[in-house]
Amino acid sequence: MLVVEQALLRGQGANASLPIAEQIAGRLASLIAVDILRPGQRLNECELGEVFGVSRSPVREAIRILERDRLVEVYARRGAVVTAPNARDLRDIFTVREALFSILFEQVMRERQADLSAVLSAYVPRLTNAAKTSPMAYAWRTFP
Repeated sequence: MLVVEQALLRGQGANASLPIAEQIAGRLASLIAVDILRPGQRLNECELGEVFGVSRSPVREAIRILERDRLVEVYARRGAVVTAPNARDLRDIFTVREALFSILFEQVMRERQADLSAVLSAYVPRLTNAAKTSPMAYAWRTFP
């Protein structure tokens, strides 16, 4: 299984019976995946313990889990730092996204084809106009 996918699966709330360190690791992995915790950002065990309402011990264990999944690196006397994804990690992320979007699109096509057609009819002309303007205008229109 892909590293990022494993980390994200840990964050699912359906498994509340997971050890607290696994739950914390899942939450932190989710924050890393959506870029709230950014590459180079330091993870302070004391602060995280306060946020999660636990001692440093489960936070430390969660950080070790994230280190194993290559989402953080631990440095002596510096602590844990969020890593930047490498090319393989990015390929993995986009492979998972591609599969998820494909499944979602197929489901929407089966269940709500009329709604999808209406949205596309309204949205595609805006994308076309933005693309004619500039690549930056297209990018801004694509990611509202």
